[in-house]
Amino acid sequence: MIHELQITNISAGAVSVHILIELLANIGIAPERVIEKTVPKQGVCLSVFFEREGRLQEVLKKLRACHLKGIRIRQKTLRTEDWRDRWKKDLKPFKLTDRFDVVPAWSKSRKRSPREPLFLDTTLAFGTGLHETTRFMAYLIEWHKGPFKRFLDIGTGTGLLSVIAAKCGAKELWAVDIDPNSVVTAQENMKANHLEFDSVRSGDFRQIILEGVFDYVAANIITDELISMKDRIIGSVAPGGTLAVSGISLKNLERFRRSFKSRELVCRRILRGKAWAAILYKKKVSHA
Repeated sequence: MIHELQITNISAGAVSVHILIELLANIGIAPERVIEKTVPKQGVCLSVFFEREGRLQEVLKKLRACHLKGIRIRQKTLRTEDWRDRWKKDLKPFKLTDRFDVVPAWSKSRKRSPREPLFLDTTLAFGTGLHETTRFMAYLIEWHKGPFKRFLDIGTGTGLLSVIAAKCGAKELWAVDIDPNSVVTAQENMKANHLEFDSVRSGDFRQIILEGVFDYVAANIITDELISMKDRIIGSVAPGGTLAVSGISLKNLERFRRSFKSRELVCRRILRGKAWAAILYKKKVSHA
C-alpha cells in the first residue's frame, strides 16, 4: 500500500506553495519528492507519497505543529497499482534540456524530436526532471566540459542524472540512495536506456565505502544533508574534479554557501530559479 499526504486549499492559507515545499524540505522531504499540480476549483495542491505509514505520521505531526492557517492537510491510502496508474497518467514526454527529452518508459508516443530521449519509469523514486532542482543538475552535467571518466550520483532517485552522465561521456557510474526502492528503480531505468551502473548501493552516504575519487560528483539532496555531509562529499571529488549540488532553496542559499565554504573548492557557477538554486564547484589541484 502507498500512503499519500495531501496539502490543499493553499491559496486560502497564509503561506505560498514555495514556502510549503521549503518547509517540507526542512523536515526531511526532498523537493523532488513533492508532486505539485493544479486541481479544478482547488488551485495548486501538493502531494507526498510514502511506503511506510509511520513516516507519513511523523511528517503530518510536524506539519500540524506549524499551525498553518487556512490550509487543509489530509492523508489517503492507495493500492500500489493505483499509484502507478496515476503516475503514468500524469507524466508525459517533455523537454528536459536542449539536448534531452524525458520520455516515460511506458509511453506509446514516439513523436520525432530533435532531442535525444531518456527513458524513465518510477514508482516511489523521484527525480523525473520536472522539478527545478533536477533540471538544474541535468543542465550542469550536460554543460560540463573536460575529462569525465568517473561519475558519482548521491541521492540518485530515478537514476536520471546517471543516465545523463553516461550520455555525456562518463565511463564509470556509481550511485547511492538511502532508499532501497530508489536503487531498484534506478537500475531499471539504466537498463531501459541500455546502460548499467558499475556500482549502485542503498544506505547512508556517510557510511558507504567508495573506491577512489570521482571526476564528477552530483548531489541533489536537501540543504541540511548537504551541509552535514560536506567533508564526505568534498572528499569524494578528485583534485581538479567537478562537484554539482542542488536541493538548496533560495532562502537557504547564503547560509549554504557560508556553511559549505572550503579552501578546496572554487565556485564556478550558480543557477537560481523561482525558488531553488544549484551550484557548480571545481576542486583545486594540490601542488604540495
